[in-house]
Amino acid sequence: MNAKVLDKTDIAALRKADSICIDYNAESLKYTDSAAAIRAIKKAKRDDPFGQDSTYVIDVDSRVNGYNLNGGKIRSAFVHFGSNQLTPELTTIWGLLRAGDTIRVRFTASNNSQILDEVNLHNDEVRLIVTRKNGRELVFLIEAKTSKNNSARMCKVY
Repeated sequence: MNAKVLDKTDIAALRKADSICIDYNAESLKYTDSAAAIRAIKKAKRDDPFGQDSTYVIDVDSRVNGYNLNGGKIRSAFVHFGSNQLTPELTTIWGLLRAGDTIRVRFTASNNSQILDEVNLHNDEVRLIVTRKNGRELVFLIEAKTSKNNSARMCKVY
C-alpha cells in the first residue's frame, strides 16, 4: 500500500476528533484491508438523545521495526490518545496538514537504552511521517511508552 494522500475531509476529521487511535496488525485490520489505520473518533453529545459516536477511518501505510526481538516479530501495535483536543502535539501536527500531504506511521519496538535492557523494560515508539507534495518529510515522535513485556505494551511481539 502507498502512503495515504490526505484530502480536506481527512484533515477535518483529525482536527475535530475527540480521540485518536492508531492501529497496526500484521495480518491486516478487521475493519479495513490495510495493515494500519488512524481512527478519528467523535463522541456524541450528552444532551442529544439521537446522537451516536462516529468513527472516521484513514488507511495509512505503515512500517514496523524493532531491536532485540529475539526472533519474534511485531504482530500488532496500538496507541490511543483519549483527548485529541487537549494533546498539543497532535493539534500542532493536525494544524500543519494540507490537502495533498501523504501520511504514514512507523512503530518501533524496544528502542531501549542499556539501562532499560538491564531492568527488562521495553521502550516502544510511534512516529507520524508527513510528506509534502515537494517531497519534504516531517517526522513527529507522537508517543513513547516504557513498560514490561506484557499486554500493556504498545507493540506486541510474538
